[in-house]
Amino acid sequence: MLPTASLRALTVADCGPPLQWLDTLPDNPWSTATLVAALAKPHYCIRVAIDTAQDTQALVGVSVATIIHTDSQTNIDTECNLLYIAVQPESRQQGLGSALIEDLQAQCSQQSVRRLLLEVRADNTEAIALYLNSGFVLDGVRKNYYPARQNTQQGVSVPTTAQRQDALLFSCQI
Repeated sequence: MLPTASLRALTVADCGPPLQWLDTLPDNPWSTATLVAALAKPHYCIRVAIDTAQDTQALVGVSVATIIHTDSQTNIDTECNLLYIAVQPESRQQGLGSALIEDLQAQCSQQSVRRLLLEVRADNTEAIALYLNSGFVLDGVRKNYYPARQNTQQGVSVPTTAQRQDALLFSCQI
């Protein structure tokens, strides 16, 4: 991880210019507006990585997860779904993705979560390597789960003949 990075919960103030880079990532389902809406819901755990060496305290990574209450008798949080994780392209390959996952695992442990789940496109090899190196194991495959990626040329969607993509299902015990 960047020696000058710190991790903390996302705030509404972060969801403007500090996270604009997030809106430029391809296939990103989590716009800054969506993150603001999620902050109002208690079952979301949204964490950010901050590069403290920069004067602006730049936000360079984000993870979005939900805590699932499955034991109504004891109200114990038993599972967490990692919905999204992203690192600013200029800050990749410095351990921030691993740090965000370790931070989420610590948050899960504090809330008595027993298992962390996620799904990922089968062609996202960088993410798959990150998950495997973070202790996740492959649990299964959802065949043809994701729609084919859209090709764009100069901001215009171009029809594609690509097939749907599989989703790989991973989990790790906390």
